Amino acid sequence: MIKIAVTRMDEVLGTHRARAQRPKLLLLTHYAGPEVGQWAAYLWSVLSRAGHHHCYELGVTAAELTRYRTELLEIIALLDAGVD
Repeated sequence: MIKIAVTRMDEVLGTHRARAQRPKLLLLTHYAGPEVGQWAAYLWSVLSRAGHHHCYELGVTAAELTRYRTELLEIIALLDAGVD
């Protein structure tokens, strides 16, 4: 979902031709404000870690995933509203 939000930002800014998502995430802080940018970066990190954990590590719980999804929907709503 963060990828969707960043893609929406790309469409507005005209940067949709870039393939790598990490630089776009870093630009989010500049265009959406430091709070939204840091929040999105945090979610990107925890969701990436959840998807790439090793069998010897504890996985993310269903409650944590639900919370991350809720937070992600909040970020998307902020980006759709054009909050700086």
